[in-house]
Amino acid sequence: VAGTQLSPSAHARCALLLLRTLPPARHAALHHLRTLFDHQVCAHLLEREENLNPLGPNPSNLPPPPAGGGLEEVVEEVQKVLGGFIKANPKAWAPLVASWSMDLMGQLSSKYAGRPGVPHPAGGLNELLQLWMSCGATRALMDIYTQCLSAMAGGGGGGGGGGGSQGPDACVDALLDTSIQHSPHFDWVVAHIGSSFPNTIISRVLSCGLQDFCSHGEMGGTLPVGGGALGGDKRVPKLASVVGILGHLAARHGGSIRQELLRMFHQSLNNPPSRDPHQKATVPFLLQLALMSPTLLGTISNDLVPSLTPNVLNQLHHHLGAFSREELDNMVTMVVHLICQSSRGAYQILQPPSHLLPTLRAAVHQFFHLLHQKKGPPPPSHLARTSHLLTRLSSLSLSATKSILQHLVEGALRKGNSHLFGAEPQDFPTPKEPFPTSLLDGNQKFTPTLNCPGGVWSVFHSGVIGKGFKPLWKPEEKLWDPEKVEKEQQHSQNIHIFLNLLLRCCQRGKKPQFQEGKRNQFQDGINPEAAKAVAAALVENICPEASGGAGGELIWPPPEDQSRGNVERDLRICRKFRDHPLLFPLLHLVATGPPALCYCSVLLRGLLGGLMGYWESCREFQPSGSPWHLQASCSLVSILAEGSLIPPVLGKVQELFQHLAPFEVHLLLLSLWEYLRENQPLPQKFTFQPQQGLFLRDFGREGEVGKHLGVLHSVLHKNIQRL
Repeated sequence: VAGTQLSPSAHARCALLLLRTLPPARHAALHHLRTLFDHQVCAHLLEREENLNPLGPNPSNLPPPPAGGGLEEVVEEVQKVLGGFIKANPKAWAPLVASWSMDLMGQLSSKYAGRPGVPHPAGGLNELLQLWMSCGATRALMDIYTQCLSAMAGGGGGGGGGGGSQGPDACVDALLDTSIQHSPHFDWVVAHIGSSFPNTIISRVLSCGLQDFCSHGEMGGTLPVGGGALGGDKRVPKLASVVGILGHLAARHGGSIRQELLRMFHQSLNNPPSRDPHQKATVPFLLQLALMSPTLLGTISNDLVPSLTPNVLNQLHHHLGAFSREELDNMVTMVVHLICQSSRGAYQILQPPSHLLPTLRAAVHQFFHLLHQKKGPPPPSHLARTSHLLTRLSSLSLSATKSILQHLVEGALRKGNSHLFGAEPQDFPTPKEPFPTSLLDGNQKFTPTLNCPGGVWSVFHSGVIGKGFKPLWKPEEKLWDPEKVEKEQQHSQNIHIFLNLLLRCCQRGKKPQFQEGKRNQFQDGINPEAAKAVAAALVENICPEASGGAGGELIWPPPEDQSRGNVERDLRICRKFRDHPLLFPLLHLVATGPPALCYCSVLLRGLLGGLMGYWESCREFQPSGSPWHLQASCSLVSILAEGSLIPPVLGKVQELFQHLAPFEVHLLLLSLWEYLRENQPLPQKFTFQPQQGLFLRDFGREGEVGKHLGVLHSVLHKNIQRL
């Protein structure tokens, strides 16, 4: 049956009639009306091109406008009909019509972008905005969306906070979704709506962005804190659109954006994060926005730092207690990156608290001053107060803990304080009168003895090397020296006091449980970062040339390479350990916070290499003839085992040393070196065990230990009768 062909305007009026009489068919009717607006935009652009170039051909190759006029009148009718529906029942119609109008404007903007006479968004939004607002179809769509947003924001939606189809959030969601699909050709819409409703758009865009950020981050129970630090738009699709919209509005409405961001920040601190997941995600969300937009970072950075009062910082501290360690580490990384990007106030932000460092130094100085008192031990109350002050200061932050540990270790190894802990004097007594030596007199006496016929001699007397033999300096040993015994007791007491304080600082204020005589002298594990700080301080003070990076050199070379290139350094490290009895207890403390002992590898290698060289050339019949080297070897193996650098089966060999020959001790130490070389003690081999709260090393996943037990089996077999 042949029917009458209707014009586009007649088709549109049929769709309007269907929309009025049969509301359930609204989706089909609105879909058909898209063609009407497309035809009207096409006709507008063709008319504009003809006005710009009346004599030339059609440069855009656009199809001719559809037959039949009156498209503008039909567009006005559509606007009136939809406006009546929105006014009568905004809760039902506004979200649907807003989504339809935004999607249609996005499609039209992208479809006709790049046509002759259509400005590119990069050249500026003003010309593009003037072009589209002069078109009746796009202007009508803009008015329709504006009416939807006004109706919902004015209370017609039954509140503005619920997601889904209620409140202005539904209209803003449509704006965000379209901006993601059609940016940058859709930016003119964002600029116009944002200028018309700045406060509403800013607050609702941030609210919708936070909801989307939280919904994407709650998968698996973790927030996307830094996982998309530099590419957050991949994990959270709307985040890039939020950044773009706020970037457009920042030029004229930077103050409103700043106020809204600060309001969100302070509001999130007032509510417990455990009750509302959105409040927990607010701080990571704001950091992510600032990381993705330098404009937003500059907008908020000037006012955020002054607003961090002590009360706000306390609230932030309690608020961040609900985050996991990984999330906190990610946020710290983001904050450091943002500080480096800040163009204003970065120097002020990076300045340490002016009162904290002098207080730390003064407290450490007071601690050593009390130990220096000549008349007996210092009053316990004075030491207790100083130790309590240092412990409280160390609990302020991890950076304060590291600073205190560094000052304590450095002060204990300094010449002026090292004798408090049993260090031997390092300088021999010099002669009272120096040798009078004249280089001129020496050459004058030296010249007549030379006979150089046939040429000019060029031999000179270079002077006296050194000052002769070093005088033998040995204190007179007595069978019973009460003064010496008293000094040793005082040294032991000072070491105990110092380790007690150091351990309390490492445990961030917890009361330590020091148990002497056991393999693990420190019952409670210490903070790995604090143990790492002690390790770094030891390396810096004992072997400064190897203190670059995080604790120096970590890789163990073959023993022949070590002995060939680092003999002098190994001897200096061994001499340091021999002169300072405090160093072995400090290594024991570092070993209790794995994997911190890995950062002392350069010290362990030097000590082990020096001991291996000594036992290899030792001519004693028994190791007991060299008491210090025997004790150092046993302590070193115990430290390696306690720090999980060697497996437990190799960590017991020190119990055999006193019953073996020196060359057998050398062979056992060499087998330990070979194991460490094949199974490098790197921090990456330690995994965190949440049940125990420690980093542990699983030796079962590494190489076979059996091939390193051959020397141990041979030594046991040879000395089985004595053992």
